[in-house]
Amino acid sequence: MTRPALAPGDTVDACKEIAMGELGMLLLGALVGWLARVWADRVQRRELFDHKLRLEKEYQIYADLWEKLFEFRRCAHGFVDPLQQGARADPWEPFVESFNAFQGVVSRNEPFIAPKVWEPARAIVSQGHVIAGAAQHHDELGQRRASIQDYEADERLADKMIDEHQKQQAAIEEVERLFPLVKDAIRHRITLTTGSD
Repeated sequence: MTRPALAPGDTVDACKEIAMGELGMLLLGALVGWLARVWADRVQRRELFDHKLRLEKEYQIYADLWEKLFEFRRCAHGFVDPLQQGARADPWEPFVESFNAFQGVVSRNEPFIAPKVWEPARAIVSQGHVIAGAAQHHDELGQRRASIQDYEADERLADKMIDEHQKQQAAIEEVERLFPLVKDAIRHRITLTTGSD
């Protein structure tokens, strides 16, 4: 089969048609590229907004955590340190309130706290449990000691009471060791400019 011969005007029309098709493809490519840039810009703005929101939330959590930790540390010293005892009528209640408040912030916000902050904060909570448990055991021993008449039993109970007090002292020393770790980890987190950590 042979092709029919083209008239001179037909080649011009075919060239125009090809040129229009190529122009259409070029315009379509430009439109797709523009839409892709608009979409990418929108996604980037959304990610930046989400990142900023996350940092603001994290900052609020750390501010609350630090405030509660500072108060717990102060009350724990008032409860455990012999020089602080007697400065307040009953140091147990402020200790328990501050401990519960700090423990609540740590537990409630665990998913939102960076591991480098959460780990020492959680270790401080554990030391708070040691202080509270030793205090309760110390009080139980003191009540038993008050009701006995045997000197040797009294001496054994007094030694156990000293052991409980030493547990409290060791726990408060551990709180003091962990305190700057929390501080430095919070400082590191809030000064980060990217979410890479």
